[in-house]
Amino acid sequence: MEFNLEVLPDRIKGYDSYIYVGKEVKNFLNYPTDKIELIFHWEILVAIIISVEYNETDLHLELLKYLTLVEKKGNHTFYTNNEISLITIESMVIYGKPDVVSMLLSTLLC
Repeated sequence: MEFNLEVLPDRIKGYDSYIYVGKEVKNFLNYPTDKIELIFHWEILVAIIISVEYNETDLHLELLKYLTLVEKKGNHTFYTNNEISLITIESMVIYGKPDVVSMLLSTLLC
């Protein structure tokens, strides 16, 4: 499978960031996305940042039933389980490896 990606400045030192620029329709839980950013470490996809206008209720029903609420503070909500973390912040959904998602949150709150 080939992705249409463009290089972005790295958000985290040692990790590579790319934006998806493909022409195919990109949806997340049936909501159209504005932007999809992929974060790689040693060529392994470790996190995804999706800019999307979503309905919080649908997000809870479809995805969050597999995760535990860790923190709800200000404009972000943080969920996790043993393998994946997910953060909702404004019109973004960030998910991936828990340690990487935590690092990404700090870059977005600056």
